[in-house]
Amino acid sequence: MDFTIKLSFIVIIFLFGWLYQEQNHEWDIQRNLLKDANNISAHDAALQIDDDAKSRGRLIIDPLAARVTFEESLRLNLGLDSALDPRSGSPMRSGVRILHFEILDDSNSSFPVFYQNPTYGIAQWVYGPSVISVIETDHPRFVQRVFQQAPIRVPTVQEYKENRL
Repeated sequence: MDFTIKLSFIVIIFLFGWLYQEQNHEWDIQRNLLKDANNISAHDAALQIDDDAKSRGRLIIDPLAARVTFEESLRLNLGLDSALDPRSGSPMRSGVRILHFEILDDSNSSFPVFYQNPTYGIAQWVYGPSVISVIETDHPRFVQRVFQQAPIRVPTVQEYKENRL
């Protein structure tokens, strides 16, 4: 009887350790998917340049077109619906939330500028017009109410840099 209790306890510990490892592996996969999609979406948004301003020598990103393009790119890259929730066949386990979307360009900044956003832990020099975004999704959970962890949050800064040779 003593052996059975000890063996049961060891099996339970092993199972919790295994589930924790699998959950963290799934976190890594979800974070990589989110980071890649955020980078691609911010890049697509940064391409929405106002042609009239460009003809006058200023790089100004159209805010409405950039935001629409950003969301559409996220939907396409992650298999999300219009509410940014996963569709059937999506690699995401839960919905994606856009926490922050900001544009720095010639209309509101002079470059280089040291950009800081303490809310999302972003601090870096920005040398040209940029799209800054932060998205998040829930941390995957294999066992409810066990291993509760913070959501996966991914920031990105997509900028135009002057070609210095």
